[in-house]
This record gives sequence, C-alpha cells and structure tokens, in this order.
Amino acid sequence: MYCYRIYGKQKAEKRFKPFDYKGGKFVVNLIYATYWHRSCQSHVRNLVETMNKDNNDYIFEMRRCV
Repeated sequence: MYCYRIYGKQKAEKRFKPFDYKGGKFVVNLIYATYWHRSCQSHVRNLVETMNKDNNDYIFEMRRCV
C-alpha cells in the first residue's frame, strides 16, 4: 500500500521539503506532513496544480511514499 505527500520549496532553494497542507507550512519531520491515500491521487494532483498556479515564488510537487 502506498500514499502521496506534497513537497515544495521556494524557487531559490535547493531542496524540497514536506508540506503540511492543513497547516499551510513546510515541515522538517515527516510525521507532521499531510498524507493522502492512493485513491486521492487525482485530487492531490489538482491541489498541486492549483498551488503552483497561485504561488509564483514556490514550486510544489506530488510524490508517492511507500
């Protein structure tokens, strides 16, 4: 079974960080990152597209976690 997480960074930064969607912030510990079940793949993809469109200074991507 697998799930999805959103990772993001500012365009000037080098590394992506896990994102807490409900809190609206980047986190250091994965335990605080928001997880989505694999059945929500299309929903998460739409969220990431919207977040990238609305935030010009940031880059977001969806990643699969095991």
